[in-house]
Amino acid sequence: MKFYRNSRWKLTADVSSEELDVFDAFKKNMFEVLHEHIEFTFLMIENHLSKHILLDAQCDELVNMKNYIINSNSFNSYYSNVIKFIYPSFEFASDNLFLRFAHYTSLSESDEVATLKLKEYIELQCIDYLLVQYDVGVLSEQKIVLKLPKEHFNKEYLYLFKPFGYELFNYLRKNITPPRGVTTKYNAIYHFLLDNGYIKNNKKEYLKLVSIQCKSDLGESKKGEPILYKKVEFKDNIKRFLNENELQLKEILKEFRAERKL
Repeated sequence: MKFYRNSRWKLTADVSSEELDVFDAFKKNMFEVLHEHIEFTFLMIENHLSKHILLDAQCDELVNMKNYIINSNSFNSYYSNVIKFIYPSFEFASDNLFLRFAHYTSLSESDEVATLKLKEYIELQCIDYLLVQYDVGVLSEQKIVLKLPKEHFNKEYLYLFKPFGYELFNYLRKNITPPRGVTTKYNAIYHFLLDNGYIKNNKKEYLKLVSIQCKSDLGESKKGEPILYKKVEFKDNIKRFLNENELQLKEILKEFRAERKL
């Protein structure tokens, strides 16, 4: 992976398909590793706060924990937004920032440093989640013109998606007009992908993937309980949603293909 600037000082990343395969596999593994670490982090925080009675003392403890991470010799705040914690899950940042993080941690050679860094960043963001009265702020990000191999797609999910299907799944879930029910959204996406040849007819694996990677989007019920995605269906409300949003879905697919030069 190489970074270089053109005559106008625009930064470009030149990355190989083999390196992208390594990064895709790393991201997939991190969904399991970091979800477990999120649970561990909240247990650790609870243990630290349990010795304090007053709220002010608990907040001070959280600030101390945050400063301990920030003041460690290895902490670099620039890369800490490579993942975004959205309770109770997380999302990876744009490819622009992730590539800089991969270069910084030598991810193409070993995932040890990158894993430790991501655990550190998720701990910090869990603390910030509890310190809701603090204005954390957002780091500015320099845009990079990303030079991707035209033929590249995520090969980690070929047991479920066809080529470019996983990318289109994520593109749809971020750009589709959300229906009244979040499960309707993912049922509609499944059938749209199936109709357009981007996914295999494997409802069991689709349910599993959505349940793991889309926890934040699924949200909670009025009782505060996590909404579970239990069944891929094709009921009248899903058919109606697909019909009413047919033009938008086709436009999203067109934009996706144009961006990927498919």
